[in-house]
Amino acid sequence: IRYLKEIPDVNVIANDIDPEAVAVINRNISLNCKNDAALRSRIQTKVGDAISVMHDLKRQGIELDVVDLDPYGSA
Repeated sequence: IRYLKEIPDVNVIANDIDPEAVAVINRNISLNCKNDAALRSRIQTKVGDAISVMHDLKRQGIELDVVDLDPYGSA
């Protein structure tokens, strides 16, 4: 969400292997972007292993400019 709010025209894919974590991400999006449909349209969430998700995106022809991995969880 920070990337969305600070970088114009960026699109974000937020991913976690844990479905409960993705549910939290979705609630966070709802709370922080509730009045901005344009902002909400630029973020999508996925459940899955990061490597698998990135391979699937590549097969779909979606190129990523930046990958920000947090292997240890947030602060």
